[in-house]
Amino acid sequence: MKELRNDFKINSFKSVYLLYGDESYLIRHYSKEFTDKLLDEAMMNCDTFEGKDVDIASVIGAAETLPFLSRRRLVFVKDSNLMVPGRKDDSDVMAKYVPKIPDTTVMIFSEANVDKRNRLYKQVASLGRAVDFKTPAESDLIKWVTNIFKKKNMDIEPQTVKFLLATVPKGMDSVYAEADKLGDYTGERRLVTVNDIKEICSKSLEARIFDLVGALCMRQTQKALLQYHNMLVMKEQPLMMLAMMARQFRLILNCKAYAEKAVPPNKIATEMGIRDFMVKECLRQGGHYSKEDLIRALMDCQDTDMRIKTGLIEGELGVELLILKYST
Repeated sequence: MKELRNDFKINSFKSVYLLYGDESYLIRHYSKEFTDKLLDEAMMNCDTFEGKDVDIASVIGAAETLPFLSRRRLVFVKDSNLMVPGRKDDSDVMAKYVPKIPDTTVMIFSEANVDKRNRLYKQVASLGRAVDFKTPAESDLIKWVTNIFKKKNMDIEPQTVKFLLATVPKGMDSVYAEADKLGDYTGERRLVTVNDIKEICSKSLEARIFDLVGALCMRQTQKALLQYHNMLVMKEQPLMMLAMMARQFRLILNCKAYAEKAVPPNKIATEMGIRDFMVKECLRQGGHYSKEDLIRALMDCQDTDMRIKTGLIEGELGVELLILKYST
């Protein structure tokens, strides 16, 4: 991404780019950057082709068209599946064309998935730039969220941002939508609080499982069952919830093991690849369980999974019995 930013900074562009990866928010952001930088307001020199059935001849024809009263023409090719198995003939044709793209054209592929063994991918990566947009580090996300609220003339503390990131569904699109919702919710009040997030923001399945396991460790049976039934109403699958519960027990066990070796929470977060907030919550929940309890819980999760998959017990009932066992 550093090289891409530098291209914008020095106003010097390759003939072809590939923007791909998990963060569709960043892909859209940089696609707009190309539009803003290289086109005038009339958008006369821009062609967009989208979908797995895009016609390669039309794409090449657009790329060969000289720009009108401008130095550059932009050609966007979106979600074409040209860089994954299934369109080999079209992909090979495009791979042969990439070295011939005119100096007056910038072609931009944006794809959710790519196969790096693909010939077209290799050509774009070699002759242009292939940028993998992954979710930024937590420190970068904190700055980004803080800036979102700053533009709304609002304030949010870094710890509150961490809580927001740990609560809402993953992905910058989700975070942006929830931040926008918070801006409307707080009204004229400038400071965003943790309680605001609890009141208005949509929780990810991961955050809901955090709350569920938290209720288990506090022996709050009714609260745990209510959270479980709410997730069922939201069409969450019992086996998925069971897998997430097992993951949470495993996280607690691992955090507990690190803490016993006097590893600080921020170091645990780095070692395990999770956020600081999650480590602190795991350590809090782990205070209510022994290592033996957590190992037993993992074994019970595995046993329940097997019994559900082999038809020995119905899924909703199997998970509910497990919740009852560990909350009473």
